[in-house]
Amino acid sequence: MAISCLLSTDVLSWYIGPTDGPMRKYLPDKLLKTTKTTLSILLVLLLFTHCSQSQDMKLLTKNELIQAEVYTSIEEALNSSEPVYKLSLAGEGLESLPEGITELTQLQQLSIGDNALKTFPMEVLKLEYLQELNMPYSGIRHIPKEINQLKHLKQFALRGNGLSELPDELFSMTSLTSLHLADNQLESLSPLIGQLKQLDVLDMAENKLKELPKEIGQLENLRLLYVNGLSENRKVVKQLDAIPESLTQLNNLRILDISATNISQLPKDLEAMALDEINIFRSNLSKSEIERFERAQPKAKIIGNIE
Repeated sequence: MAISCLLSTDVLSWYIGPTDGPMRKYLPDKLLKTTKTTLSILLVLLLFTHCSQSQDMKLLTKNELIQAEVYTSIEEALNSSEPVYKLSLAGEGLESLPEGITELTQLQQLSIGDNALKTFPMEVLKLEYLQELNMPYSGIRHIPKEINQLKHLKQFALRGNGLSELPDELFSMTSLTSLHLADNQLESLSPLIGQLKQLDVLDMAENKLKELPKEIGQLENLRLLYVNGLSENRKVVKQLDAIPESLTQLNNLRILDISATNISQLPKDLEAMALDEINIFRSNLSKSEIERFERAQPKAKIIGNIE
């Protein structure tokens, strides 16, 4: 783009130049100078507008991104004559991202899960228009604080990476609507979680949590909350001893999974909620506590029974 703009400027200089440009034949020097100045200003303004507009990136809507073509080869993506919005390199056994990936400047969905990356690929941070970054089961143990450079990121999937902590900068990414952190080694969730006002889905299942911060009640758009432990086949690994009273502030919450937890008591003001479904399988809720929930939420589906 910069080259084409410079070429256009060169063409103007040749066309109205004082020495050998075509306009030299028809205009006196004084008029030529005035004309040259005026045209130069106009061209610069036009070029600036053109270059700026050409460099603007189109941020796809959710439906547009769903319908966009998925490329599964870096070579295919780099050789495409069309904009590349989605790239999946999942399950390729990659230890690092392929060269040239940063050339895909319009990329908005990147799936690199089920690989052997081990460390977070910093090249990803140069893909500034990413809306979805899916990297489950990639052996990543650390998320860099620079992650907040991805200003447009909405979905971040990090399941099964052995994470034991999260950078505070992650919670400044207020564009996030979906955060998947299941099957890691997290022992706590930062109170800064309350800053993610746009969160629609929060998956903290199968970690080592003991409690949730009261600030979780600030997630006014949250619909799905998974804080269950592991209950698979005959293996049960429980997490979470209690849930905060602030949970009843989540007016949009529809699905709550507290299965395989040590939770024995639900919040007091259950009537304030409008749940469609709650999973209590292998929780420590008593029969009386379950009955209290049924009275408060008669329309909610209850999954699981008392052990």
